[in-house]
Amino acid sequence: MIKSPLRPQGKFDFHPQEEIQESIRGVEYDFFYTGKREGTGGQIELHVTSIVRDWAENVYIRKAWYMGHKENWKGCIENHVRTHLLEISAGRMLVMRLMQDFEVTEDKFKPWEKYNPSHFRL
Repeated sequence: MIKSPLRPQGKFDFHPQEEIQESIRGVEYDFFYTGKREGTGGQIELHVTSIVRDWAENVYIRKAWYMGHKENWKGCIENHVRTHLLEISAGRMLVMRLMQDFEVTEDKFKPWEKYNPSHFRL
């Protein structure tokens, strides 16, 4: 059985502006996720939402979904959050510090039925 890595299938960004201005003044983030088995052999569909708030109370939201083998699902979530922070110009050193204690825990999981991932599809 081939283990295809989790690959992005699509994303939506909801950003009040293109990037964070003066991120050094303060940035915080949160995330949640859900997933379900898809087919056989450990294939899953994983949905991740990251929420970033800057010092000026601007909120940046990224919703993305991934499909592939479940093997590195926690790494996929971490990469999603890190990429989101970097792409809105949070600054490399700040992102390194913010992600230093990153951990995917069960309290960030939302049941598939309550998460309603159908809003991703057009």
